[in-house]
Amino acid sequence: LNADTIRFANSGAINSTTNGAGAAGSVEITARNLEFTGGSAFGTSGISVETFPGSTGRGGNVSIVTDQFRLAGGA
Repeated sequence: LNADTIRFANSGAINSTTNGAGAAGSVEITARNLEFTGGSAFGTSGISVETFPGSTGRGGNVSIVTDQFRLAGGA
């Protein structure tokens, strides 16, 4: 993901998972401004890379390059 400004709000998220033999994907974000705000009944705003129980695949990486990073409102 590459943009000038990226905002995750009200449970906005990027998730990469594996529950088998394949690897989870990596998440790469480059933005001048990156902001995470708010949550909802569905959870918080954020980024995650997960492997589920029993999976043999590797988890991916999270890479963030930004000038300004902001967390607010329960993110």
